[in-house]
Amino acid sequence: MAARTDLGVPLSTLSPKYLHANSTSHTWPFSAIAELIDNAYDPDVNAKQFWIDKTVVDGQECLSFMDNGDGLNDVAIQRMLSFGYSDKTVVKVREQDKVSLQHILRYSIFKKQEDLLKELQAINSSWSPGKTGTRIIIWNLRRTSVGELEFDFQKDRYDIRIPADINETGSDTQLSSYIPESVYSLRAYCRILYLKPRMQIVIRGQKVQSQLIAKTLASIRKDHYNPTFQPKRVPITFGYNTKNKEQYGMMMYHKNRLIKAYERVGCQMRANKQGVGVIGVIECNYLNPNHNKQSFDETDQYRKTMTIMATKLEEYWKEMQYSKNKDNPNSTTPVEDTMKRPDPNWAQCDNCCQWRKLPDGIDCDKLPKEWFCHMNPDPQFRSCQVEEEPEDSDDEQPSYHKTYKQQEKMDKKQQEMNRKKEEENRWRQEELRVANLARENRDLQRQLKRQQRQMTVESPSTSITPKRRSNAGSTPVRPSTILQADCSPSCSDGLPFISNVVSLSKSRPRKKRERSVSPPTTTKRYLANDFERSICDTPTSVDVSAPCSPSEPVA
Repeated sequence: MAARTDLGVPLSTLSPKYLHANSTSHTWPFSAIAELIDNAYDPDVNAKQFWIDKTVVDGQECLSFMDNGDGLNDVAIQRMLSFGYSDKTVVKVREQDKVSLQHILRYSIFKKQEDLLKELQAINSSWSPGKTGTRIIIWNLRRTSVGELEFDFQKDRYDIRIPADINETGSDTQLSSYIPESVYSLRAYCRILYLKPRMQIVIRGQKVQSQLIAKTLASIRKDHYNPTFQPKRVPITFGYNTKNKEQYGMMMYHKNRLIKAYERVGCQMRANKQGVGVIGVIECNYLNPNHNKQSFDETDQYRKTMTIMATKLEEYWKEMQYSKNKDNPNSTTPVEDTMKRPDPNWAQCDNCCQWRKLPDGIDCDKLPKEWFCHMNPDPQFRSCQVEEEPEDSDDEQPSYHKTYKQQEKMDKKQQEMNRKKEEENRWRQEELRVANLARENRDLQRQLKRQQRQMTVESPSTSITPKRRSNAGSTPVRPSTILQADCSPSCSDGLPFISNVVSLSKSRPRKKRERSVSPPTTTKRYLANDFERSICDTPTSVDVSAPCSPSEPVA
């Protein structure tokens, strides 16, 4: 039990977890507010409504947070104010003693007991008479170097906003359309803070229209991730943002609480139009959020999840492109620029906080500010006593059918067939070219042989013509009288032929010899080996093998 001072007020103690709790610093103001909302959302508090407002106490602008959940007693409050302690035990609230009241009036922004009691009476207001609750007042809000509050209460009277950039002159820089509204609008952030909201949040007197982020998309497709480190598969929902195509990315939740919003992965990080307008929703209960619940610990499981989400996103994008081109092949409008409406319409009852699916054709933006189950057009779910409409089990619902992959397989198969046909055609053309070259070569060889034969026939004779004597009946016979044409074959068959005749006699001068008169020679033609040859019919007594002596008579 904590030690008490002389005045009876227990002293604040230091928990061993203080260092870890002190490291839970929030660099973004909305993340700190989300921690307060989480405390009211916890099952042990079980708040149904949570109010966020701006109030003025003693001339100072303050933030007030209140819920109608189970409250705290003095011991729990003391531990809450101590460093590092947290106790969610539900007990009845008891009246504070006068000594504690004096210290509250001394060290808090409230200087009068009446002002403090007014804040306590706000818990038992008309919307929660006689019920328990918690009210938190935060003053001494952070200011910039020019004295401006880091929260903007003027631009929207029903919202709490963060200026995009406050310079030294206090002027706001124009917000870019691609920056999600949830970055600078508390109302927009609370709208998507929970994957399936069960608590109403009221900001500055106006209810936040909570969204089932996975149910507000168009062209919804559900895929699954099967991690090896856990037995149950993880559903991933993809769809197009119906509000602003410039705001897209992965919405990563942990136990129903938003951790990372509009986290771009895969093709969305490239300098092209792939993945524009696509939102993915995944609940990563197997990952560990960091201390301020604005990211996850950098583990192998986290990196593997990011890689899988990038792959699934590209598959969804290709599937949508394929479906669009198949339905409207002549359309030139990008799929992200087409008009879209959410696939289902859902509304939350202001009484029981249950979600009801509305029939098609009902615009949720035109519903009244306060909507109850009895307004549901579906008679089956027209009462708060009826359980919510059951959703398809993630274990039973299969992943969407990726038709583009089948088309890619068919296209790949067709390309392979076309490649083989082209290769066969090239081989045929090559064979035909080789055959033509061979035929042309044979024709050239025949033509060359014909030209050689023609030149051989038309060339002048090189034979020696014998001199005629007065004796007309006699003709001198020499070996040179055999004509080249008579000894040449009629066609080139490779056989040798006589191309010239040279006299075997010596070149020295010799006397004139007498020759015997022989009968005239007659030329006979024989056909041997299918070739026509000319043979001179000469007397066998003539010897041309050796020259004759000038003194020797001719035999």
